[in-house]
Amino acid sequence: MPNIEEATLTPEDCAAMGMYLFPCRRRRPLVEHWREESTRDIPTIRRWAKQFPSCWWATDCGKTGIVVVDDDRGKNPAAIDSMFSLELEHGPLPDTFSVATPHAGFHYYLKGEGRNSASSRLGKGIDTRGVGGYVMAPCSPGYRVVNAAPIADAPAWLIERLGRPLERDPQVVPDNLILDAPFSVKRAIEYLTNCEPAIEGEGGDLRTYKVACRVRDLGISQDKCLELMLDHWNDRCSPPWDDDALGEKVFNAYRYAENPAGTEAPEAVFEAVAEEALVVHTVASAEAALNNSRPLFIDAHDLIRRELAIKYVVNELIETPTTGLIFGDPGAGKSFLAIDMALSVAHGAPWMGADTTQGPWLYFAGEGHAGLQRRIMAWLRHYGHEDIAPGLFTLSQRRLELTEKSVMKMEPVIRAMVDKYGPLAGITIDTLARHLAGSADENSAKDISGFINAVDYLRDRFECVAAVVHHSGKMNKESSRGSSAIKGALDWEFKVAEGELRFTKQKEGELPRPIGFRIEQVELGPEIRSAVPVKCDFDPTHGKSANLGSDQLLALNLLQFGISANRATFLSKKDLRSEFCDALGPSVKPDTKRRKFSRAIEELASSGTIRVEKGNVYDNTLSRVDNDD
Repeated sequence: MPNIEEATLTPEDCAAMGMYLFPCRRRRPLVEHWREESTRDIPTIRRWAKQFPSCWWATDCGKTGIVVVDDDRGKNPAAIDSMFSLELEHGPLPDTFSVATPHAGFHYYLKGEGRNSASSRLGKGIDTRGVGGYVMAPCSPGYRVVNAAPIADAPAWLIERLGRPLERDPQVVPDNLILDAPFSVKRAIEYLTNCEPAIEGEGGDLRTYKVACRVRDLGISQDKCLELMLDHWNDRCSPPWDDDALGEKVFNAYRYAENPAGTEAPEAVFEAVAEEALVVHTVASAEAALNNSRPLFIDAHDLIRRELAIKYVVNELIETPTTGLIFGDPGAGKSFLAIDMALSVAHGAPWMGADTTQGPWLYFAGEGHAGLQRRIMAWLRHYGHEDIAPGLFTLSQRRLELTEKSVMKMEPVIRAMVDKYGPLAGITIDTLARHLAGSADENSAKDISGFINAVDYLRDRFECVAAVVHHSGKMNKESSRGSSAIKGALDWEFKVAEGELRFTKQKEGELPRPIGFRIEQVELGPEIRSAVPVKCDFDPTHGKSANLGSDQLLALNLLQFGISANRATFLSKKDLRSEFCDALGPSVKPDTKRRKFSRAIEELASSGTIRVEKGNVYDNTLSRVDNDD
């Protein structure tokens, strides 16, 4: 190895030091799959050098087994104070291999596996590159070695601060999914053009990750995703991302996203149905719908001669076919009740004291699939069932956009299930917000009408109940959130709050009396619990003193969902604050949002529900009970 303090490093020198390299044009990879192709093989490196004579070189941090601390003081002087603060708190970084960058910054190389991080985790002006990231190698133009010491082990505090890389099974593209199809690209561009940009200091790091995940879900390849985000989204960000930094965010989304690839592409509606059932053109579906539908008109003379009968799914409460809404605040128990109703009907068991008409149920689950597994198991165990028969209760495996076109495409898929297991008793959409089209607004009467039309299409085609789960309004807790067009389209509606199930609309007949319920915990295993709602005598004061406030419930539920989604034990306070403020909506002033968050966190911490340590928030209830989403 040459004396690197006195000689200019070559790519071969870097490879000899153990660095996995690949060529770049400035900071953008010149090889399509750099994570797979990065190498220490000298012949390959020489071949690339001939193929790209003026290229730069990048080091694959994950493959090399390093974490690189990027002190970007040349671009952001705040990095100097950040490094000083870290040294005061933890002591200086160990003596290690260090490189000066062209912009008067420094790269400190350390052995270990850590996550990529923007400046939020270590301080302003300091980024890190780890598994899934890369840095310009010291053989690139403008980079020079300033400390030739061996690469030292990363201190424990640094890895803990960054968090270890997420461990998830690699996501497999479904066989029937065609990536980057013109229709999928069009949808992705429309989404990127209209979605919120990333703003530094306002959860921009997390926002970028979520945007990339969404584009991935639409059936876009990783490279195409980066291209589209650079062309149609990045310029609106403040500040815009560097190409390599954005590339890392996209890579993380494709590696660590919870959903399988292409979850919202047309071909990936349900995995359990044969490919030929999935690939149905919209036009053909529309024609089939017209051919199989009822006549457009009927003479009243004929209508009144039909048998007069009322068909209930839940006796005296929910008629079929109808569309209804279950709404309430976060943590009120609305999802518990929705699952309880669906499983009760599927088994032909009473629900909230009322008899049901047995039939299969289809559940559109927009999130929290791990929690759904626990809740189903808890319900079965509570009511003495060892198992559930095939076809009684079917769940979507991911969030699905419900539009008038998409439900036509889904129809043959659902029809195949009906042919196999029998007519549907009902469909649940949990929640409304999670099943709206990407650019749709729940406050828009036009967008809500499109969603309701899609739900009604499914209800009418399968002659069943359609139950939509939704949130309470921010200002008016007695009504659901969003456009008034929602309530106008409903046949029935009930509010869930403080141990009370109260009907607020019943198009046919008088409103039923309120029903009281309590949440009972069910043991599923060591430190694993969920819960089921159980009918009890109605008490107007039930739960009012015991329940958390709405802001506390919101913060706790966002914390639990974030922990579940990231498969972690904590959520950073900054990320939780960003999610909390987003959930409050644009009508609440930023200062008010921050005060509400601080107060909610303080109250939850003082009650022992959560704990806050070193900028991270831990949920002390995780080992006790599953919570409503």
